[in-house]
Amino acid sequence: MVLVRAIRELWNANRVFRLLVAVTALAVAWPWIAASLLVIALVLFPGPVVQKAWALPIYTSIAIPATVLAMLVAGRSFLRRECADEGEKNPSPVLRQGAASE
Repeated sequence: MVLVRAIRELWNANRVFRLLVAVTALAVAWPWIAASLLVIALVLFPGPVVQKAWALPIYTSIAIPATVLAMLVAGRSFLRRECADEGEKNPSPVLRQGAASE
């Protein structure tokens, strides 16, 4: 949820963050995209042909935690720099002090 709140700031930061956001979004969305394509392919092609591609949605299962962690680490340093520039007391403009869900 922290990344979702900070996505706009990360996207507008620079090209590296933009690439990191895009790769993370693709890694998270890939299982849904691949599974949807397999369902559509099942309508167009015979079952045994489509079943050969059963592992497509699983390909990013290792990339998802790695890209999310990279985004958290990179975004944390970016958000701290932004906060230091503004001189706020809160160490992160995304994290609210005393919020029950965080």
